[in-house]
Amino acid sequence: MITSSNKARTWPVGMKLLIGEFQLPWAQLTATAMMSVIPVLIGFGFAGRKMVAGLTAGGVKE
Repeated sequence: MITSSNKARTWPVGMKLLIGEFQLPWAQLTATAMMSVIPVLIGFGFAGRKMVAGLTAGGVKE
């Protein structure tokens, strides 16, 4: 994506811009990766039981 402002950039593009030519800020990359993963884990925590119940209900033949 070509953007001219920081407000229009997406999350992965912002993470890529953290990496420099001769530097790799592990602390910032780890923090942004955790901020990306935590909402997915919370969403799966709420919907996971329903998803597993639906998958197993469809696999049982009566």
